[in-house]
Amino acid sequence: MEMTPDCAINMMGTPLGNRMPLPLDANALKNALCIIASSENGTLPDHMADMIGDIITGIYKKYSDKEPRDASPKKYSPSVNKEVHEALIRHGVDLSRCQYWWDVVDILALEKHDYYMASVAQRYAVPQFRDLISFNSESIQRLYGAVKTSTQVTLIDTFNLRIQAAINEYPILAHPTAFDIHDAKIAILDIKNICNASVGPIAQKQNGLMYMLSRFVLSSEFYRKSEEIRFFNPDYKDHHMESIARIESMIKIMEYDEFHRTKGVEFVRNQIVKDFREGRKYNIMNMLASQSINDFDDDMFTFSSGTWIMGCDDNEEREEVCRRLNLSSAAKYKLYNSLNGPSADGSGAPFLVCLKVRDGYPHEHFLKNTPGPLMAWAFSTTAEDTSLRDMLYRRMPQEDARIVLAKRFPRGSAKKE
Repeated sequence: MEMTPDCAINMMGTPLGNRMPLPLDANALKNALCIIASSENGTLPDHMADMIGDIITGIYKKYSDKEPRDASPKKYSPSVNKEVHEALIRHGVDLSRCQYWWDVVDILALEKHDYYMASVAQRYAVPQFRDLISFNSESIQRLYGAVKTSTQVTLIDTFNLRIQAAINEYPILAHPTAFDIHDAKIAILDIKNICNASVGPIAQKQNGLMYMLSRFVLSSEFYRKSEEIRFFNPDYKDHHMESIARIESMIKIMEYDEFHRTKGVEFVRNQIVKDFREGRKYNIMNMLASQSINDFDDDMFTFSSGTWIMGCDDNEEREEVCRRLNLSSAAKYKLYNSLNGPSADGSGAPFLVCLKVRDGYPHEHFLKNTPGPLMAWAFSTTAEDTSLRDMLYRRMPQEDARIVLAKRFPRGSAKKE
């Protein structure tokens, strides 16, 4: 991922044909907008969260073609997306029927059954973050027009200023979604280049928002169940029931690496805890990875089913692990004496796992991960190994490079060579 329009993600997207977001998607969008609307120290002005909720409801109605009044659906323009226009021509669609983008969506999906191109067209029918700036309905003005923040700027102007600032600073927020991974069985987003490596509230705000964007693009389709079909456009019921039946029976895994980057961003942490609580009924396994136990909140341990410990930096952290996980004396011994990283003989890396199972008893296991040299070279993150691996990747196919490395360094690392 790069901070460019080519990598744009519009969190205001909806399931195909839906003029309104699903409840869980609306909640995640609200959390993201609250991050944007918060001050540099992470505080949110009074009544801002309530106003954001009302704005979300109002703006989807404004750009819907199903509302009886006060709606302004976005007009179709052939020049906006060449592929969509060519699809209409290819299907022999009378372009005089395509007044609005929602007309294009319905024609391509319901009449021509070209669901992919319909989903591309829908990117231009739904609201975008830039639309939030100009949105100011009569009800929003009536409820919040006189409310001022501690800086004496009105709540509405504060929201608009912060949305505009976010769009200016983060180009991936300012455009329709530029890519689609909903058919991928495995998807990985490398968000290093859209996160802020510095320390402080500004970096926390940016990183929190980027994690929310990534969560949306990777897992929003995970949160679908057949009994929730009432929230979908009834004209698209058969299409969605087919995909929901396929998705809800699968075990889905959502993993967040470098989770320490979200520390201090309350709305992200609350969203993750909600995902932990809700994920089980959607057959979703949520996984978090970071370098310290202090990067995780107590609620995350409460709702987790297992904790994997690869090692600790010092005795202070070991004491904290023992306290928070209530380790037995045997597990404490392994924690202090046996988690020393990958073995010198290449046999693998030991780790300690604490599991919660239905029998109610604590389960602690000392295990060793034995990936083999090929996999070890594929996933090594040490500076020495990645530098050597990247150098070979530039000179030959990646698979060949890993074979060369595995033969030369069968222990899976060149760090001690």
